[in-house]
Amino acid sequence: MATNHTQSGGDTLATDVNSDGALAAIERNLADGSYRVGEWQRWLAAIEQDPTFNLSASAEQVDRVSNQLHRRNGFREFSFDTVWCGQWLLAIAGLTAMVTGSVTGVVIGTGLLALAAQPLIKSSVGLLLGVRYAYAYLWYVEPRFKMRYSTYLGLSSNARIGLHLAGSLGTPAALLAGCLCADSAESTLWTVVIGLAFAGATALQVGAFVAESLDVRHVAGFRLANLTSPATAARELRKARQTSR
Repeated sequence: MATNHTQSGGDTLATDVNSDGALAAIERNLADGSYRVGEWQRWLAAIEQDPTFNLSASAEQVDRVSNQLHRRNGFREFSFDTVWCGQWLLAIAGLTAMVTGSVTGVVIGTGLLALAAQPLIKSSVGLLLGVRYAYAYLWYVEPRFKMRYSTYLGLSSNARIGLHLAGSLGTPAALLAGCLCADSAESTLWTVVIGLAFAGATALQVGAFVAESLDVRHVAGFRLANLTSPATAARELRKARQTSR
């Protein structure tokens, strides 16, 4: 991989990923404002095809560049440890409210659990797999966790797919539990409402996975794999199949 790509207005990006040049060029382009969308993606594609790439030697710089790119979105940041522990407290509070037997408790508890479950399950599975996190951030009303990207790159294809599939379970699982609790509380209205929410959330997750699997990568101008865990799982699965050919 000795080919060079030159970005208009930026540094020359050497795709010899064993040198510091390619990643350093991206970092310089980010610093001086000449970065072009696609540079990072091309670099990632190059290193994943190079079995000699030394990830451990570049881990700190990979994390730094990944964080710089993510911060271009302007999301508000928080301490990972604080938010992660807070998510556990939120989930426990939601579960406690749901099992009180009151309709009000079920509705409030389902909302709390649905808010906490998805990022909490995904991040917990990630920690078990060896992923580490740089910080938490707020994506609209949902807390999310920014991975230290070098630790994600170090995962096998199966581990990456498993991580993202785990991230697909939280909201549907919370809504299903809420539907069952509403039924136990003998509230037909909320059983139907929460049940429909469960069906909708499940359909969205499955639809995103299927769409990405069929190479439908954008919906309404948004990159599916940047928005939903099931789409990212499908992307990783497609990449794994292409690599194995």
